[in-house]
Amino acid sequence: MVGDSDAAGGVVFGSGSVPDTVSESFPIPDEAVIGATLVDTNRGLTEMVLTFPAAVQAVVTYYEENLPPNGYEITRSDGSDADWVMAFHGEGVDGVLRIKTGGSGLSSGTVQLTEV
Repeated sequence: MVGDSDAAGGVVFGSGSVPDTVSESFPIPDEAVIGATLVDTNRGLTEMVLTFPAAVQAVVTYYEENLPPNGYEITRSDGSDADWVMAFHGEGVDGVLRIKTGGSGLSSGTVQLTEV
């Protein structure tokens, strides 16, 4: 992973690639661009910022269709065309995906995964 590490704090910042702490089973659309990432090993927390070339509802549909067959149970999924929150668990993590509109045909999302 590219990034800076705070060895004392167990925090690694990165960008442009999926952190090693994210299971290969976690679905990410091929068209998504990975922005900033954070891994906090002390808290078992991983965060990623993603940009999607799609409207919020298309991203929601992608995750509703791809999380369950990859071992994740969706426990909450609600919002609007501009802002959506999806909670899920599986593969050893509790997760939250927050999706916001970024303009016409563009959305941004933040994925937060906490080891359980």
